[in-house]
Amino acid sequence: MKTKNFWCKEFLVLCFLACVMVSCSGNGMTLAEIDKLSPTEQSMMKDLKIVGIEGNGDFDLYELLQNFTNLERLEITKDFTGIIKGKAIHDNLPHLKTFTAKGITAIEGNGMFYGMKELKNVNCPSLKRLGLHVFHKCSNIETLDFPKLADVDMGGLGELKSLKVLKIGAKEEMICTSSYGNYGTYIEGTPTRSVDLFLGDYEFNNNVRNENGNSYWRDIQFKSISLYK
Repeated sequence: MKTKNFWCKEFLVLCFLACVMVSCSGNGMTLAEIDKLSPTEQSMMKDLKIVGIEGNGDFDLYELLQNFTNLERLEITKDFTGIIKGKAIHDNLPHLKTFTAKGITAIEGNGMFYGMKELKNVNCPSLKRLGLHVFHKCSNIETLDFPKLADVDMGGLGELKSLKVLKIGAKEEMICTSSYGNYGTYIEGTPTRSVDLFLGDYEFNNNVRNENGNSYWRDIQFKSISLYK
């Protein structure tokens, strides 16, 4: 039978590990450092800042984060200017609240953040493309600000029940893939009458077209529509 002193020591060890994890994650961790963590250590972390990834290649987020079940804030430093890919991570990161990746240009993983009900803050100012169902059913997101977004696949921003502000500042025409031909929309299921839409430099009727080349903002009733400046 384990003694009281044993459990006290176990508790102190866990507290020490937690402090180490907070310190390391605050300063950032390389992929090599993350790989050295045990599954238990990974599962204890609430904040993770990934550093040391450079260039414009592909990065598989799913493979890296399988054990980070309590993670709330994830950041990838802006030195990485490539593409995030991989399987959906909603089961791996059920408590993720904030995702920051200031350098990435695309998220290609099918349903990467699909149905993440606690995700609220997304900061990806260099993002140009959203893949299939990337943020579909992220019901806690209130504001999305993508100043360079130009290409959205089907359901990329679908069913965002809490969305209040959508800012799209693309200086070129946007292309949005639709699931309903000429009348579909990549924000299908989102209550658009409660959303303030800020578009880029293009005029309202010409800013966005679907895969058949037809503009369809005119078919959607937003709360307000303004030019993004």
